[in-house]
Amino acid sequence: ETAAKYYGGQVKSLRFRCRAAMIVCIPLIYISLGLPVFGVLKSSPSVAALVCLMMQLTVMLIGLDVITNGFFNLVRRTPGLESLVFLNCVFSALDAVVLAITGSDAVGLPFCAVSAFSVACCLWSALNTCRGFKSTFRTLAVDKDPYTVSADSEVVKDSITVLKSKRDTAGFIHRSEEAGPADTIYAALAPYLIAASVILGLLATILSGNYANILHVFAAVTAPCAPFAALAAFAIPFRTAARKLARTGSAIAGWSGASDIGRSKHLIVTDKDLFTARNISIEDIRILDGAFPDKVISYTGSVIVASGSCLAPVFTELVRKNNCILRKVEEFKCHEAGGLTAMIDGSEVLVGSSSFIKLMGIHLPQKLSSKNSVFLAINSKLVGIITVTYKPIVPVQRGLAALLQSKAEVIFAARDFNVTPLLIAQKFKLPSDSLNFPTFAERFRITDSQNLEESLPVAVVKRKSLFPFANVVTRARKLYSTICLSTVFSMISTLAGVILMFFLCCTGSFASASAGNLLLFMLLWLVPVVIVSVYMTK
Repeated sequence: ETAAKYYGGQVKSLRFRCRAAMIVCIPLIYISLGLPVFGVLKSSPSVAALVCLMMQLTVMLIGLDVITNGFFNLVRRTPGLESLVFLNCVFSALDAVVLAITGSDAVGLPFCAVSAFSVACCLWSALNTCRGFKSTFRTLAVDKDPYTVSADSEVVKDSITVLKSKRDTAGFIHRSEEAGPADTIYAALAPYLIAASVILGLLATILSGNYANILHVFAAVTAPCAPFAALAAFAIPFRTAARKLARTGSAIAGWSGASDIGRSKHLIVTDKDLFTARNISIEDIRILDGAFPDKVISYTGSVIVASGSCLAPVFTELVRKNNCILRKVEEFKCHEAGGLTAMIDGSEVLVGSSSFIKLMGIHLPQKLSSKNSVFLAINSKLVGIITVTYKPIVPVQRGLAALLQSKAEVIFAARDFNVTPLLIAQKFKLPSDSLNFPTFAERFRITDSQNLEESLPVAVVKRKSLFPFANVVTRARKLYSTICLSTVFSMISTLAGVILMFFLCCTGSFASASAGNLLLFMLLWLVPVVIVSVYMTK
């Protein structure tokens, strides 16, 4: 709740500053594109350069935090995207001062429009990020007891496995605030980009022989180092995805959460994801001769509850309605044949399917054998049969189909011995041969709550059924792909822009290497980022 209020409190200020910066950028972009101007702006290059400088300084004042962050990160020797924006602003401003003083129109207008719009993009990115975090953390604050989606690298070695469970959400906010890939990559590349732009700027000046315009060349080469696409690569798709997930009571832990889910190779589905207590009912209870009904219900319920399967709530209610009590379960074990063994009040208790009862050497008449039933044997004697009905629901079927179509392998870690590939195939109309069911021991290990405590939170969902989980996984994978693709666009934009401006400056083609053309070039690389962000996060 504190985090939601913190980021929500910044939205109003950022929205105002972003709009103000964009409004100032509009006439600056208009002038830089070479569109018709009148009066002294048309006749005096000095006045035009001075006007561009004034508007750039205005935008820099509006986004003063961007400039100061870039400067101090540079001083601390930890430069990043904001430092690259700061350097370009400095070179553009100095170039504008020189052009205003000399009145030269040989190289055209300064690159103030590019620098100013970079600052405006930083504000726009911060605004979208704050809005995304506001939606994300408000979702977490409203639902006091959400289901946590975790990423674990120990379930299946050398790969990330994603699963949903009831566990604490500690660490969710910290992981959400971790830097996106564009910030991380450009933080690593910034020293090299700065060095390369200085070297290329000097080389271009020497090759062209036009030493008077060295600041203009530096501004031209450094401008593409902080592309608009990189500034928006994470913020726009994250805000779009966070807003849509918030409507369903779900949230992703920023880039880290999207990255873990996007790179995961395995997804865990439990019997609780497929069947909730509302979709399971007890159809019939059969007490065999010589058995006590309260003992059958109490013993069966105690072992089922100890197993932690989807039948636990149903049998807990059955015990309560029949005025029975849950007994102390000792030496509880899951059997590979599809059953449970335990000791209760000194008696050996077996609970499982008909095939398990037969395998354990207990006589079971053919007429008593039935599917989806829970059989109870005490001291090797069959004493009770409880028939259970599983009712599939459409949202779970849709969620299951979505997960099976994803690139990750779906592992069914069902603790309920009745939930088999055949049951899933029949209830949800799916091919049984595509369902991966590990051994019972492996299923219990995977879903052990003690192991889950060390896994990293990547998302939260409000409801326990499968569809919200599938929705989060699907959106997180799209978000991961979108951010990665946008980051690739930005890196191509940087490489192509720096090389292009270097060659144009080398040949003295300042008419082609104009502020308007460079602005259009960088805007064109921003367009696919916006389109991909909107389309892929629908």
